[in-house]
Amino acid sequence: MKHFFPILLFIAGIMLSACGTQTTPDTTLQGISIRKSLTLEVGETQRLSVFFEPEELEDLYADKVTWESSRTRIATVDENGKVKAVREGTAEITATCMGFEAVCKVEVITEGTTPETPETPGNTSIDPPTGPYFSYAKDKYLRFAPGNCIMSITEGNAMEFAKEQYLLGRSLRYDIAMMYTNQSSLYDITGLIAGAPTGTWFTPSKEQLNYILDERANAVSLKSIAKVGDVQGLLLLPDNFTYPSGEKTLTEYGTQMPIFTTETWKAMENNGAIFLPATDENAIDGKYWTSTRDGDSNAFMLHFNTNGCAFESTYYKIPGKLRLIDYL
Repeated sequence: MKHFFPILLFIAGIMLSACGTQTTPDTTLQGISIRKSLTLEVGETQRLSVFFEPEELEDLYADKVTWESSRTRIATVDENGKVKAVREGTAEITATCMGFEAVCKVEVITEGTTPETPETPGNTSIDPPTGPYFSYAKDKYLRFAPGNCIMSITEGNAMEFAKEQYLLGRSLRYDIAMMYTNQSSLYDITGLIAGAPTGTWFTPSKEQLNYILDERANAVSLKSIAKVGDVQGLLLLPDNFTYPSGEKTLTEYGTQMPIFTTETWKAMENNGAIFLPATDENAIDGKYWTSTRDGDSNAFMLHFNTNGCAFESTYYKIPGKLRLIDYL
């Protein structure tokens, strides 16, 4: 019995030591943000989403956000951030959480005056641009970003592109994808064009991608499920694509899946080929956001695998990949 008490002290010491090594997760909110601007037609509604910094604190603070409209006769907002356009004019919607504020400028317009497509220089030209291009409507052209988006909230809130097209990038929610519409962006883009101004890159719409996949001239021969190394994904070729010397056409592959080494892929890429890597854990299915909404809480994703391509209505908080476009 004389050794019993020292043994208890020894065990207690171990327990205290173990407790001393435990760390408490940091739950300090560092800031919030919402989209900077929004255009609605009279009578239209749209829910604003709050982004928390760091993002893993969303579940902890989501129910602590309050909303306010500066001009309720122009636009109202409910406790869930749902904005309703009342009459023509402008209003500011403010989200507040734990002392942090974020403001969205809302412009309410009359029915039928919302621009269908953001206009950029060359967007209305009927002449095909120089270099590789994709038709997204009759006499309208675009190009794809050089890689999937990698959101790195660093100094300057920069969004970067993956260094290679076959790299996945980061999974993003639809409300972040929607930052890249109507030339209204929370994040700047750096990547292919050094110093590219905000608003250069946009999230493609369901209609634009559908035209590229199925409606442009020779669409069937300009797309395929393919592999770059061990990575499976969707291969898209420009309207004016020229195959590298010695490379088979997609038609010549027949029912076989085209497989490229990183070297042969680089030659395809240099001629304008686009590759969207599969996104699921089995590297078979790919899911990419479009800018097209489906009600207040859903939007359409492009879903592709070896069975083909389709557009699926998806809850906006489901993660998906994002490949931006630029109008030519």
